[in-house]
Amino acid sequence: MTLIMLASAKGSPGVTTTALALASVWPRPVMLAECDPAGGDILAGFLRAGATTSGGLLDVALAARRGLTPDDVVRRCVSLTDGGRVLLLPGLTDPGHVGTVVPSWPRIVSAFRDLGQANPAYDVLADSGRLGAPWPTDLVAVADIVLLVLRPTLPQVHSAKHQMAQIRRLRDDPMAEIGLVLVGEAPYSRTEVEAALGAPVVGAVALDPRAAEALSGGSARGRWFDRSPLVRSVSQLAANVAEHRTTAAVS
Repeated sequence: MTLIMLASAKGSPGVTTTALALASVWPRPVMLAECDPAGGDILAGFLRAGATTSGGLLDVALAARRGLTPDDVVRRCVSLTDGGRVLLLPGLTDPGHVGTVVPSWPRIVSAFRDLGQANPAYDVLADSGRLGAPWPTDLVAVADIVLLVLRPTLPQVHSAKHQMAQIRRLRDDPMAEIGLVLVGEAPYSRTEVEAALGAPVVGAVALDPRAAEALSGGSARGRWFDRSPLVRSVSQLAANVAEHRTTAAVS
């Protein structure tokens, strides 16, 4: 089982679009969990408010007060594909409810990890939005890998440098995996970003406004979508993450 946290250091580089695209090409059953304290966007965007939900993250947090199992989480998800290969745990619709969620994070994160031993088992992609209070620190502490999503610009690299230090302080293992995901590859190169932040670039997501709008806004997707630069780039990112995890486990 893999628990992957995706977050950004500054602005809106496209964490949710990246997470949603990554979930769509993930090689194993996967749950995309909207853990952004500022609220979730996928129900209103990708699903265009057309899905009925069974509570999402807020209801999971309330259930966690009595204990929480993987099945409790799955029952509150929306299936994004036939057969339930890709599940969505919708995020908060009102950021004012974040105070209800914060005390439940330890149990929620534990249930995320237990999904790997459930039947069926799921990997978890946790879209955590922009780093900062009241950010789920329990999640960053135990995630198998934290992916920091950023554009390779001076302001975002500068902000990411400070956030990288915070991530390392919070990790149970200071040497635990942290990877960078670039959205676009200019003006700074992968090598320059790696040197500035002291972490590997795991992949780069193509700047592809048409495909990104199909995900974030729920617009029509035809056969072109599966061949789009965005999908091709996140498919490579998924393969790179798997290889990165395998290499780290061996070393």
